[in-house]
Amino acid sequence: MPHYMVTHSKHISEQFLKETAKALTDAGYVCNNIYCDFEDNKYFSDWEADSKEEMQKILKQLEISFDDIYPVRVIEIAKDDFDIYSPL
Repeated sequence: MPHYMVTHSKHISEQFLKETAKALTDAGYVCNNIYCDFEDNKYFSDWEADSKEEMQKILKQLEISFDDIYPVRVIEIAKDDFDIYSPL
């Protein structure tokens, strides 16, 4: 499944992130990780989706503001898996 990194710069509370992650999982969406800098309001979320358009649709449905969506490749270093998984 292709991966997308979504960037956010509008304040998001930790509680909102937890509730949203649960709702997304229950709805069958895959958000692997969310990287948060609460102090500077910088957030990066790693998603799996069929397309960038699907990601936009999901985020808009959930009323989650975002700056941009980037297709990314994943290198799983912790698993000693240096093959690159590409959504492209």
